[in-house]
Amino acid sequence: MNDIIPNSAFLSLLTCSDSGTKLNLPLFTDDNSVLEKSFFPFSLLNAKDPLFKLIKGEILTDAGCCLQTIFLLIQNDNYNFVNNELQPLNNQLIDQAFKNTFSFYNGKEKDHVSPFFADQIGAKSDLKPLAPIFFCKLKKTYFHPVCPECGQILSLCYDDKLLVLQGLQAYSSSLKRYLFCPACFAKQNRSDFYVPELEADDPSFLKTRIDLINGIGALKDRIEANSTIYCLNCEQYQECYQSNDLAQANDLAQARIAALSFFPFYMFLFPRQSIPAMEFLALLSGADFEELESNLRETGKSFQLDYVKKIKNDFSGKDRFLFKGRPNFFEEVLYLKLAFLGDLAKTYFSHPAILHNSHANFDIERVWVRLFSQSSLLPSFWNFKTRILGLGISDGHSALMHPLPSCIYFDFGRLWFLALLMNRKQGASLIYQEVEKAFGFVKAKDDEAFGEYLQEGFKGVLGPDNIFWDSTIIAEPMDNSRLDLWQKALGMGFYLLEAGLQISSDTLSDDLMDDFFQELEELKKAVKDKLFNDQPVAGIRSEKISLRTKEDRRILDILGNIMDSWKKSSDETEGKIDICEAVVLKPSPVIDIDSSEEVLETVILNKPAKVPAVPDSDHIDIMEETVILSSSTGAPPVNQPEDQPEDQNADQNADESMTETIVLRPDK
Repeated sequence: MNDIIPNSAFLSLLTCSDSGTKLNLPLFTDDNSVLEKSFFPFSLLNAKDPLFKLIKGEILTDAGCCLQTIFLLIQNDNYNFVNNELQPLNNQLIDQAFKNTFSFYNGKEKDHVSPFFADQIGAKSDLKPLAPIFFCKLKKTYFHPVCPECGQILSLCYDDKLLVLQGLQAYSSSLKRYLFCPACFAKQNRSDFYVPELEADDPSFLKTRIDLINGIGALKDRIEANSTIYCLNCEQYQECYQSNDLAQANDLAQARIAALSFFPFYMFLFPRQSIPAMEFLALLSGADFEELESNLRETGKSFQLDYVKKIKNDFSGKDRFLFKGRPNFFEEVLYLKLAFLGDLAKTYFSHPAILHNSHANFDIERVWVRLFSQSSLLPSFWNFKTRILGLGISDGHSALMHPLPSCIYFDFGRLWFLALLMNRKQGASLIYQEVEKAFGFVKAKDDEAFGEYLQEGFKGVLGPDNIFWDSTIIAEPMDNSRLDLWQKALGMGFYLLEAGLQISSDTLSDDLMDDFFQELEELKKAVKDKLFNDQPVAGIRSEKISLRTKEDRRILDILGNIMDSWKKSSDETEGKIDICEAVVLKPSPVIDIDSSEEVLETVILNKPAKVPAVPDSDHIDIMEETVILSSSTGAPPVNQPEDQPEDQNADQNADESMTETIVLRPDK
């Protein structure tokens, strides 16, 4: 009946003395008068999800210095679901969702490893909930809520039979949860039951958070003086609980005590991420920091604003792009957005039962991006990693109950178009309306009409100019090669939407996803090839985007000759050139919340080649030739998943060079 362990390591870390490392949960304001009016005073990063809230945390030294910022995913006290028989949902399914996610984070998926406290791990190596925790806003400390009758720590009642006998809803078949005192029930066969707040269908005899706080204060008259109950030993007890004004008695206690979690709760810890995905996509589209900050202030999105400011400061004076202000900027932004979507898709489609919620659409607010500071000349927006912070509920029933794969394809298709098309002038609703119109041709299999519609649509919502935050950067008309790339990019999104209509089984199609990722890689390669091509592109406003320098063009000519030579040689005789390939291997991760730094290990492998015809000589001397490539022409790696050491003194100007070594045979 009670599997909660009080005085957990988590609570100890929150309340430790000044002599040790401490976990601090920053508040959204330092103004106590404002805090006392708030129901939840912590720095929320995501409060929209029905299952959990995401808050910020800091690992501090005994001197108060921040060692590391982390994110905490904490189970909600109240779920924002409307339960019905068409989509049955209950506490057991939600518990299983958290446990499945724990297995995902703590199992074979080492790339997504999350640290845990020993108290969270059960005897069967499964996830256990932590005891409920209250927070005093005045004293900035944490404690477990206790029974107002006996002073023992309260627990969650899982016994369906006991609950039904009390006139309450069963735990296993409902979304209702109730705190009670196992000690009182074992001794007296009775206990009060507590909920955060009364709902319309709750019986009147239930007690609330306010009743619980008042009851804890009343323990002063019944508990011995040496009690460890926090409020009873506080010097502010008289002020909080025994006001001279009877009409305001206990009002201060109610205002000063908040619940980090009213019920026992599941929790995951994550390394700090750099920026929410939506804000990153805006910056990736070329949005100015100042305009983005202004928009976030107007919409009241304070936590997003903080992260945008930090990115602005961290990457001040550093290049965000390779080709901004040049004709190839369109291809660069398209390539980076495709890289973003491809990186996200690998996680999203690999673990749909964990990350997708069968009772709600996938929310892009679950997606965060981590940028990696480094001392090389690689622009800051060419080095990122996406991460989904959340979990979903798969009801585990047949496809008739819930066609899960269909929703997965549809949700990612919607996200696909949002990432490519959302900018200053058009939001999600306008984009989805236009996509729905175009999708009608896809469903009708009318390729000719679909192509004509897209060509016409290129002048409107679906136009390639919308890839930029400021869509006026491109003027019509554009060359056919660029329009072809853009049409293929949109086609990938329609491919996902169409897949949602075709799926009839209860599992994702491996063949379909293999085709999707192959098409995506081919499209990225085509965009990258055009990105590093020096041919001029029609439609770019010369007054906004400058041309390449003569030095750039000279280097491009050299590279073009080299590439032509390789291609010609490859066509004539395959396998004569030994190609070195760099493979990035990830080390086995170590669970260490004191360090967010990860290490890259690079291994150079020789790519096997077909054996060429044996020459007359018994030995061939191979001479190495080194060619230095400019950063404006080399293709840097994308989405490098690990941190690089930051060099604050590195001067990264757009004209600086990035070197790359190419090994050639002497006959080349």
